[in-house]
Amino acid sequence: EAARIWIDLHVPSGTTPGEYTARCDLLDGRAPLASVDLRLTVYDFGLPTERHLQLLSPLDWSRLVQLYPDAFSTVRPTQLNRVEPRFTMAVRTLDKLVALAEQNRCEAFVPQLGPTVKWPVGQLPDVDWENFIAVISPWMKGEAFADRQPLGFWPIPRPERLNRYDRQSQLDYYQNA
Repeated sequence: EAARIWIDLHVPSGTTPGEYTARCDLLDGRAPLASVDLRLTVYDFGLPTERHLQLLSPLDWSRLVQLYPDAFSTVRPTQLNRVEPRFTMAVRTLDKLVALAEQNRCEAFVPQLGPTVKWPVGQLPDVDWENFIAVISPWMKGEAFADRQPLGFWPIPRPERLNRYDRQSQLDYYQNA
């Protein structure tokens, strides 16, 4: 069965431009299972530290549950927080995924993450932002990344079943947001 393998290669700033060759071996213990020859061209320019283009990638919650069932299968995205031990594995996994995207000059976000919203009859929505802000704050401030560059984008969270509420209730929620 075919497998996809992702390889990150960091080319240090100041590397002499030119053609480089290498071999990548997939090892089982010490014996190579497969090898591929690589040819790399390093050009005479570097990417600036400041970012002028945002590459965005949503991390879908249902896909996270499929890929990391131990971390996400018992977690509702609106309950996620950095305090309760039962969420530690999920938060740690998100931290790693968002950091990996950031290292590759992409910004990952989870559309299903959001505040806890309650809709009392005849009243404005009651929105608790505390856990949501605590989860995304290290990413939005850049504290979670080696280069300290904060994410530049996170969409306003859209609560589940928002479309079931009347237009005014939806606007009330977005006004709160």
